[in-house]
Amino acid sequence: MRAPFTMRSQTALLLLCVLLQASSANSKDLYVAVEEKIVIPLETRLDHTSGPHCNRFVWRHKSSADRFLQHIAEVTDICQKTDCRKSECSLSNNGSLILHRVTHQDSGLYNIITYHPNNNKNTEEDFYLHVLDVVSDPVVKLQCLSNDSLLVTCAVEKGTKPQILLTINREEFRESEMGLINVTTSLPPPWNISCSANNKVSQKMTNVFPKSCQDALLDPSLDFSCHVNGSVTISCVVKSGADALYSWTVDGQPLQSDTNSSWQVNKNHITGDANSPWNVSCMAQNVFNQVWTPQQVIHCQVSYRSRKNVGSR
Repeated sequence: MRAPFTMRSQTALLLLCVLLQASSANSKDLYVAVEEKIVIPLETRLDHTSGPHCNRFVWRHKSSADRFLQHIAEVTDICQKTDCRKSECSLSNNGSLILHRVTHQDSGLYNIITYHPNNNKNTEEDFYLHVLDVVSDPVVKLQCLSNDSLLVTCAVEKGTKPQILLTINREEFRESEMGLINVTTSLPPPWNISCSANNKVSQKMTNVFPKSCQDALLDPSLDFSCHVNGSVTISCVVKSGADALYSWTVDGQPLQSDTNSSWQVNKNHITGDANSPWNVSCMAQNVFNQVWTPQQVIHCQVSYRSRKNVGSR
């Protein structure tokens, strides 16, 4: 008696798995970035949308944490609208589901069922929503090797399943979903390097044009000039290299060019009040390397005669 029961159970379980796979395969994939809005459409044309009787429809959702579909919104057969039970969604005039400021918890299966005015089932459709993080700007780094070849690294720090395309002098290299690609090339300089990253909701690109390995930065130092108006200009100077980006630290605090700091930041120069001594350091970086100065005390004398000095402790 136990064997037939076991066979029936296995058959039922197999049928259930087939049905679940078919349901998943028939769903339409939708993609949206975190914090964005998306409209999941009600594609069925409803003949009765107002008055004493309406085409009833029901929206349901199943996230990865749910065992079953959860009722979230509907319009009843007497045209009574029950808006979303979630705080960040609503129903449009045509019955489409609008999700506002989506989060990863909004991902999953969305099911819409419509009914005839006599309450017989009309249509049923599934959508699978993928909520993705947008990709960050690709970061390109270069390293000149002893055999005259060039190691090119492109990395993406953020983003869901980024696809990377690295192009070196029109030669293409691809990486799927790892967020990092390393390529060694023997192509001679100058190099035209492009790295793009994308997923279903975003795309970013970084381009660099190094002329040779001599573009690496060397020996940064600080110079400063005291002015008669009571200000001081501090410069970050590198002995050699090209296309440097500069960042500054004053009294242990990083300076930003877009903040309300008392310092004016202009690439490798900063200008501020000369009345106090300042502990200053700068960092210069490009695609080859990054270099920084040791922290130095910058102090102007009481007499603000315009002159140039080298900072010292």
